[in-house]
Amino acid sequence: HLSTKLLNLLSLIWTLTESTTALGLKVAIITEAGNLNSSLIDVAFARRVNYNWRVLQGHTLSYVHVNVSSCSSHQAVRTVCSESGLSGLIGVGSCSLLDEVSSLSKSLQLPLIALPTGLCDSARLSKDMTIVAATARKTSSLQPPPSLRTTVLQSLQSSLSSAGVSSLTFRVDDTVNASVTPDLVHHLKRLVKKKVFKLLLFASPRNALSVLRLAREAAVMQQNYFWLVLDTGLSKADVLSVTPANANVALLRGSVFTECTAAVMDVFPQCQTDWLRTLDARFVDAVEAMAKALNDSLLDPGFSPGNASCAPLRHWTSGSTVFNRLMSISDYDTQRGLISFNSLTRHFSSQRVEVVASYNELWSSPVSMLRSAQFDASSGALSKLFRYKGVSLAFPNTFMGFKNQTIVACTPESDPMTVFKKIYANNTVEMTGMTLDILEYFADRMDFRFVTKNPDDGSWGAPQPNSKYYTGCVGELQRGVRCSMIDMAFTVMASTEINSVFVLVWIV
Repeated sequence: HLSTKLLNLLSLIWTLTESTTALGLKVAIITEAGNLNSSLIDVAFARRVNYNWRVLQGHTLSYVHVNVSSCSSHQAVRTVCSESGLSGLIGVGSCSLLDEVSSLSKSLQLPLIALPTGLCDSARLSKDMTIVAATARKTSSLQPPPSLRTTVLQSLQSSLSSAGVSSLTFRVDDTVNASVTPDLVHHLKRLVKKKVFKLLLFASPRNALSVLRLAREAAVMQQNYFWLVLDTGLSKADVLSVTPANANVALLRGSVFTECTAAVMDVFPQCQTDWLRTLDARFVDAVEAMAKALNDSLLDPGFSPGNASCAPLRHWTSGSTVFNRLMSISDYDTQRGLISFNSLTRHFSSQRVEVVASYNELWSSPVSMLRSAQFDASSGALSKLFRYKGVSLAFPNTFMGFKNQTIVACTPESDPMTVFKKIYANNTVEMTGMTLDILEYFADRMDFRFVTKNPDDGSWGAPQPNSKYYTGCVGELQRGVRCSMIDMAFTVMASTEINSVFVLVWIV
């Protein structure tokens, strides 16, 4: 009996071995305008699939890379159609590209994982697809690309209005570099005049950085302006390259691992998290999810390798099986995090949405990007993770003092408010009086140092004919010439009393 059982066991093992003969599966990776590094694609397939027994057991998964320029979605479809033996598609690109690829996926019944680089209206995408994306909900922005339907933008404005928030919008033409868009500077200056301090930016990576660069030059990235940039393929280092000290700039993105685990080092060996994009991390997740779905489908009755064709049109008979396997992935541990498919949103949505924002502890410190908040899409809760002086902040550089900055205070001599003890060659002064007392009071509480100076012409300041600049301290403050603060003492006279009033005005 023992020998019989042993023979039966060997027969079963042989049957399983025969039924799972090593297969060479193939998927198409469709990218647009080089939005993914080809070396990342190589490494993701080699180290996270083909050298990873627990993902694709005994089989291999190769890929064909179809990279097209912007506005070339038809070319992408033609190229994919020329390939045979495909078992899945992973698309990375604009909404228009994913529209075309989604239609092809539906015709051939090839499972598709789509990673939009734009915020696409989900109604425009085929229902027969899964989406790995930085955001899990339909949304828009105040600076949409032309491809985004205005109805989505109107929906956002309606939501803001219902919350009591008014908004204005303008477009940046993403067919040209934003820095040469003729009306962009005009729009930015209009923001200053209209006292618009909260800005939501959605544009291609190139245009987003151009807008931020011009905003810096137009002085609308100072501490009282708050920029929220929606992720379209930007890294923290990209945003830092155009962010001045003390600016409030935040990047809203899907979470990216911050620990250099072995699974992270597999595909990102340098683990330079400042340069890591959400798009890169989600792509690796997409490759591993597709491999797992294919592996789990191999033992299903009737499974056959990819046999879809465009001419003549023939769908893949096992495509629906693999698609169902994709939809059933739940809490799959990649050792970088968990992958779970949400059937309600049709997204791989286990990863949270996070805010990384600019921060420098001192005025002279380099700017860094910190994870300052995270958003739970299921509950709608925003958790602030950064605390400063007992206050929780989503924007760490929210004004909480001058961060040990040196302020130049301009004041003419005006006894008893300001009495000069010594005037130096560069017009800085040693002084006594109420002005000094008040400056020391504020410096102690608002964390700044100061030096005092006599105005070059010795006056407070008055209008000048045919000039937009005043004389004296006011003019120096306007021009930002060796002056960042002025103090003024003047007298208010009434029938029964005379009061001295002290005013500080500063620009930082």
